[in-house]
Amino acid sequence: MSSTIPSVLGKSKKGKQLTAAEFVQVWSHYDKDNSGTLEYTELSNFMKDLLLKSKSANKLTADDIMHYTQQTIDLIDKFDLNKDGSLEMAELELLLGVRENKLKANIDVATLMDVYDEDHNGVIKGSELKELCADVIRRDGYKGSYKTVDEFEQFLLKACDKNQDNNLDREELAVVIELAINR
Repeated sequence: MSSTIPSVLGKSKKGKQLTAAEFVQVWSHYDKDNSGTLEYTELSNFMKDLLLKSKSANKLTADDIMHYTQQTIDLIDKFDLNKDGSLEMAELELLLGVRENKLKANIDVATLMDVYDEDHNGVIKGSELKELCADVIRRDGYKGSYKTVDEFEQFLLKACDKNQDNNLDREELAVVIELAINR
């Protein structure tokens, strides 16, 4: 297996480590049956897209196809820690080098603000909120009602954003903690 695969896959468009939100977006694109795992066909599609991005489609050879098929098998063998023949979210996170989930159990409002309020303006909004939502989805192993970051973000804003400013302040975060985090 090529040692460049994890480094290529684990980079965002800007060449940085994938954020939680970017990872959940990749996951939801390839987990077509919403099973919470990538089976061989889904992982094969993932690898095929990677191959197509690295080479122009008209330059693909039979050897390229055979190589990518073997890489798919090798990825499952290497990263399928529980040996069930598919990759779960945590296993793909290892492959892609996704940043660590910052969400811990029994978190309080002050800690949540310290972790996610990156610009220290007293509210969680925009990309900060997407990261929080992605971490909740990742922590739950993708088994909740909301399969995408955007769906979950809209749910949280509708349920918790009392003043409807698309930000979550400390009071609103207390509701988020009870509703979605420390349940």
